Amino acid sequence: MTGLLPLCQRCAFNTERLVINSVKSQIFDDSSQRLYTLKVLELLTPAVTNSLPSEWQNITSYEEASNWWQQRIKESSFLSIQLKPNNEIIGFVFLYDNETKPMQLNLHIGYLLGESFGLKAMGVN
Repeated sequence: MTGLLPLCQRCAFNTERLVINSVKSQIFDDSSQRLYTLKVLELLTPAVTNSLPSEWQNITSYEEASNWWQQRIKESSFLSIQLKPNNEIIGFVFLYDNETKPMQLNLHIGYLLGESFGLKAMGVN
């Protein structure tokens, strides 16, 4: 796949209600770092993380939240899920390339939605 942009840059897209973008492309200064750190603290509630890996649970401090999103950027194509038209971040998508076979993309996909947004997405108010 030589000559292609990195996966996280190729995975930006829009739907009628959502914008999906690379988190890495949205973090460019202290203000955006703070926004993502606070959003991680807000979204990673016990109800959201109870079935996720243990290191994704009990994120309760600013430092832990900052470390969490920075680690996701290092290990995956880390994407934000934002609502249109206000661009509110409601969750994240994680794309992990297995890279077991050259010239073949083998993705593992994960996602999480904030507690209240997961219910809205299913049509429950």
